[in-house]
Amino acid sequence: IVEYQGVGRDITERKAAEENLLIMNMAIASSINGIGLADLEGKITYVNEAFLKIFGIPRFSEVLHKPVESLGHPANPGPGVKDVMRGLREKGIWKGEVLVIRKDGTRVHTHMTANMIRDTNGVPIAMMCSFIDITEKREAEREIQIMNTAIESAMNGIMIFDPAENLIYANQAVCSLMGAASLQDM
Repeated sequence: IVEYQGVGRDITERKAAEENLLIMNMAIASSINGIGLADLEGKITYVNEAFLKIFGIPRFSEVLHKPVESLGHPANPGPGVKDVMRGLREKGIWKGEVLVIRKDGTRVHTHMTANMIRDTNGVPIAMMCSFIDITEKREAEREIQIMNTAIESAMNGIMIFDPAENLIYANQAVCSLMGAASLQDM
């Protein structure tokens, strides 16, 4: 042996980038929001556990490389997958409430945002969507609406005052008894 040679490279930046990428991947995977990614042809490339739970899908392998249209349900009365895809292709973004109907018929109310993922030059390279399950909120709103309807249509007069004894609500029965057309008249 005449000599030894070695080459060293500083990989600090690469290691930091790998760590940041791992953190971002773990954040997406563990998000409580359902997150899905698809290629530009609309084939699913990734979904996290929350996404699977919202759609009632037991395994990632059941959706991998499937068209996003396969997630739609023909009985869905609201905006469907085709509406979202059209919005994405035309504007690059779509957001709104979407009713997810699982294969077993269970209904999950969601707020969905979808957007194009773009490279550093602004060219679309993939699509992403995020779902928030708002089913409990919708059910609470419905119960409040039922109670409000019951109070408003009650035959007995119902009045509500704030702590300073200002009248803040009176149902139609109170208005009729007082000869007023509305709460504002009182």
